[in-house]
This record gives sequence, structure tokens and C-alpha cells, in this order.
Amino acid sequence: MTVYQISQLISIQDMLLSIIVPIYNKSQYLESCFASLMQQGLRNDEFEIILINDGSIDDSERLCNDFIITHNNTNIRYYYQKNSGVSCARNKGIELAQGKYIHFMDCDDTLKRDSYRYIIDNICQDSYDYIGFGMCLLDLRTTEDIRIPDTPLTDGKIVQHTRGLESIIAVNWPSTCCLGLYRTEFLKKHGIRFPKGITIGEDVWFNFEFFSKNPNVCYTSCCPYIYWQRKESAMTTISKERAEKWFYSYHALLAHLASASNRNTAIQVGIRHVINHHVSVFLPKVLQFGIPKQQFEYWADKFSADMIIQTNGNSIYCRLADFLFLKPSYYPYISWLYNHLIYKTIVLVRKTFTPPPLLIRINTDSILAYYLNIDEKSRNTNLSWCA
Repeated sequence: MTVYQISQLISIQDMLLSIIVPIYNKSQYLESCFASLMQQGLRNDEFEIILINDGSIDDSERLCNDFIITHNNTNIRYYYQKNSGVSCARNKGIELAQGKYIHFMDCDDTLKRDSYRYIIDNICQDSYDYIGFGMCLLDLRTTEDIRIPDTPLTDGKIVQHTRGLESIIAVNWPSTCCLGLYRTEFLKKHGIRFPKGITIGEDVWFNFEFFSKNPNVCYTSCCPYIYWQRKESAMTTISKERAEKWFYSYHALLAHLASASNRNTAIQVGIRHVINHHVSVFLPKVLQFGIPKQQFEYWADKFSADMIIQTNGNSIYCRLADFLFLKPSYYPYISWLYNHLIYKTIVLVRKTFTPPPLLIRINTDSILAYYLNIDEKSRNTNLSWCA
């Protein structure tokens, strides 16, 4: 073995973090994402960035190559694959990861400055298989301004140490894969991967598989992740064309959870709460779709057959789901009522909501400038925030 090979092996062994970034037609957001990743206070030998281009047809490939050339770092790796979905892209990243921990980063989101440095120095311990944290939700659907909690990152600390199965029983496990660091060895040892073929809820499926293997878990009060909720988000876009994918994905996810809970009585109550939550998220979308009655009846039969919709939940959406999926012929009437009366009322209430004084307002044009340090005003704005 040459001196170079030995140095490379030592570098891999010392690598703390692999950041996996799946990319699909989000070129307009990549510069902000990339800039935030380079503002994390880590040495090049401490982290790697794995960019997985999932068949983008926009300018993403050029921006990825420019990012690599600009920073001239061997720890930034780029891979192109034929469009196969975000699950396949993340699975490819897991396969390639060499760091001790993995973080899944969405390419249209950002991180607070020095977040990784703070978490690694103050929270990471050898015993943890998962380190959970929170996020700032920035809703861009109704305004051109963003609202950011003005609290320092250094307020973050460990608030709970538990095990994975205890988290499932207590309904205290995350629904997204972006809000935590996963021990790479644990994922690879147990063969934990994202499910192929579903476009909604793949994070929930992945986290259930992970937490059901009973990892050593810690949760923190740190909120380094910045989630930008945009009009074209997969979780917010409504169209009849998306209806079939939503039905297929939610049926696959909820049937998987229901089957798992039937096999393990210890987690039945916790899983039922999770199913009820996702039914409450799913049903308003179903009503907004306004799909033909025959299509709804087809999926209602499948949901009922797999014991998904016997929710016994207390929320109005769970109760409505119990009714609709057992009596699908009422769907067209309730869908019309929801879209022409209830949903319009909800939108009106949201438009009249006034943000609390704790939050500050920053114009979206200053975000990239903040990460790139090219604007004096954005540099002087306190954006080291954490809840």
C-alpha cells in the first residue's frame, strides 16, 4: 500500500459526516443549498457531499459541476442516474457514504451556519445511532417574505435519550429523514433503505424500518434545518394528475404500517396514532382532488380491505375517513362541499393570520446573499437561529 493510499484510508476513517443530496429539476435553489453546506465550519477531511442527480433536465448538472470546480474539493462527489425517484437517489447515497453519520439534505432547503460543527462538537457521542433535531418552517406560499425565529443555535441541547422501539410506542419518531443524523454502520448492517415506487411518505417508511430495529436515539432542542415550503412542493401541490400517485403511495405506506403493527402488538397503539395522523393529512388532499367516483370507490375498497381506515381517531378527518371509505358513494358530494365551502374558509383564515412579534422578516432576495456573504445588510442580520 502506497503512502497516498494510506493517507486516503486514514481520511475515510476520520470522516464524520456524509451529506446526501438528491437532485431533480431544482436548479433555481441549488446555489443557496450548496452555499449553506459550505458554511458549516467543517474541515474537508471531516465531511463529504454526495450529489445524486436523478435525471434532471434543467440546469442542475452544470450547477453541480460548477460547485465542484469552484471549491476544488475531492470530498464533493457527483453522480448522475436515470430518473428513478428520490428513494433510489438516497439509496445510492447510502451505498456510497463513507462518513460515520449520514444526513439527508433536500436540495431546495438550507441549514443554519455552523450547524454541523455545533452538533458534532456538542452532541455527537459514540453510543448514538440517531441524533434528532428540529427545523424552521418557512412558508413561501402566501408571501414573498420569510419569517425566521431569532434564537441562537447554541441553545440546542439533548432533551431525551431513548431507544427506537420506545419512540414508536410513544409516537415520538420523526416523519422526515432530513431532521437527524443516522449512523452509517447501523443503516448498512440492518439493510435499511428507502422504498422504491412510492412518491409520498417514503421518509415515514424509512424511519419506521430504522426505529423498529431499536437504535440508540437522542433528541435535541437544536433546530438547524431550514425547510422552505413552496407552492410547487410535492406535499402541497394539488392536481388530478397527482391523485393516482397519492392514492398508490399512501396505500402502500399505510398498509405496510398496519401489517407491521399486526405482527408486533407492543407497537400497535403507537402505529395506529401514526396512521391516524397520515389519514388526517391525506384526506383533505383526497377531497381536493375531486376525482371520479369510480376511482375513489376502487381505492376505498383497497384501503378498507387492508384495515387501514378503521381508524377510530378523534379528529374530524379521521371520522370523515371512516365514513367515506365505508360509504364511497358520498365522495362526490362531500368533495364538492369541501372545495366550495370548507377549504375556502380555511384559506381565508390563513390569510388573516398575523405572525407573532417573536419572528423577524427577511426578504427572500437576501437569502443567497446571506450564505455567500455578498451583501452587507444580510451579513449584519442575525440569522444564527435555533428554537
